[in-house]
Amino acid sequence: MEFLQILSGALLALALVILPPAPAEATDNEIVAAELLKLFDAGKADTGSSDVNSKMAVVRDYYASRNFKPIWVRDNGPKSKAKALLKELSISSVHGLSPQFYNTDEIAGLMESTRPEELARLDMLLSGAVVEFGQDLRNGRIGPAHPEARNAVVPVEFDPGSYLEGAADAGNFRNYASGFLNADDRYVRLIAKLSELQRIDISGRWPKLAVGAPYTFDQIRDLLVLTGDLPPEDFSVSAFTDKGTRTAIRLFQKRHSIAVTGEMDDATLAAMAVPPSRRISQILVNLERRRWQNVPLGDDHLYVNLADHTVRLTMDGRTASFAEFEDSASLRDIPTSYGVLEAFEEGDKQTVAKIRLDPAPQYGKAPTSLELKITPAITMKAPMQVFVTYITAWVSSSGQLYFANDAENRDKAVAALLKLDQ
Repeated sequence: MEFLQILSGALLALALVILPPAPAEATDNEIVAAELLKLFDAGKADTGSSDVNSKMAVVRDYYASRNFKPIWVRDNGPKSKAKALLKELSISSVHGLSPQFYNTDEIAGLMESTRPEELARLDMLLSGAVVEFGQDLRNGRIGPAHPEARNAVVPVEFDPGSYLEGAADAGNFRNYASGFLNADDRYVRLIAKLSELQRIDISGRWPKLAVGAPYTFDQIRDLLVLTGDLPPEDFSVSAFTDKGTRTAIRLFQKRHSIAVTGEMDDATLAAMAVPPSRRISQILVNLERRRWQNVPLGDDHLYVNLADHTVRLTMDGRTASFAEFEDSASLRDIPTSYGVLEAFEEGDKQTVAKIRLDPAPQYGKAPTSLELKITPAITMKAPMQVFVTYITAWVSSSGQLYFANDAENRDKAVAALLKLDQ
């Protein structure tokens, strides 16, 4: 009997060592939950996002479904996923979005707090940032209510409650958010080139050129190597007349929508004089335009780029034709929008495509029809989905970065709305 008592006591002692301590009240995060409930009941709940705040009833419903328990924090401080989320928001510039859009400074300032009211504030800010970032990835930052951006695409419905629930349950927020990105791989290719150009800019190796100012062959050669037009193994070229140099200049001209001559003319020098910082801004603007393409294009569709006056016809999921269309004053009013090819007239040398546009009502006055005179003549299929856009920077499937002239000066308006000039 004495032996059993000793054994029982030993086992109890061992259990106390092995078993974790009984959970305290803080484990249920009821203290911060009470603070969150106070904010909602007092009408002072603030996500830091005006758009998300306008849907506060939906946000409250989601918090209510979890008895107002915080999503991103505990009673004793932020969860590890809160810190991971802040890290993702802090590098949102990868997509051409400013971390300041998502209140990252205030969020970072609250990360060390243990005060219940500040933790409640932190939880609300993180929820607002998560939803706003997701919306920006899904529809673009600049919606049709900003007509100066020339985006008339109807935004895809975005439910804050469902997105919050998915983000809260996701093991990896980056993977979760990527599911809301433009499915077109040209978006990812542009991000890769953005990173490459940013590294070149930081290196300080880009030659400083100016229109009308003298330049040297070495400057042009170094620039062509940095842009990838002159292979490093051809770095030994020593004159503008060298075959390798002329080939590299032609590639540069082709990628910058310049007449391809292989000569260092004024237009070529002007393009070379554009610093990497301006090209980076141009890429960021076009990443935003790519996000406006918010629903998948079908296997059969017509893709219209107003910036370089080209159309790409896709049939059965493959590029069937690539052609140009005539520039006309009527195109100046056409915003980015989806539409339908209603009819086409195919001649010997030209096809006339008649397109119905479906602009978002929020855009205000917008053209609802478009007629393109396409050369050479191509055979289409009507009706067919159409996407009309204005892309001035893109990356080909072979990895080459192209730029089109911003003849209509649309890039500047988008850059200002994205606060790229700050």
